[in-house]
Amino acid sequence: MGNLEAQTNLGNIYDDGDGVRASFDKARYWYRRAIARGSPDAAYNLGISYLNRGNARWGTYWLKVARAWGDELADERLVDLGL
Repeated sequence: MGNLEAQTNLGNIYDDGDGVRASFDKARYWYRRAIARGSPDAAYNLGISYLNRGNARWGTYWLKVARAWGDELADERLVDLGL
C-alpha cells in the first residue's frame, strides 16, 4: 500500500530468501519502488546487494544515491571503497 518500510523489508526478504525463494529480481523491484519514493535505506540495501553480486558499477551508484540522501552507512561503505 505504499509503505516505504514495508517495501524495503520485502526487498530484504527476497534478497535474503527469508521464508521465500531468494530472488534478486523481486528484491530489486521492491527496493526500486521504495527508492522512487525517497528511501535512502532501500538505496543502500540495493547498492549492497549489487556489490555482493560483484556488480561494482551499480553497487556504487546506489550507495551514492543513499549517501546523497544522508545515509551514513552508505557514506562509510563508499569511503571503505575509496570513493
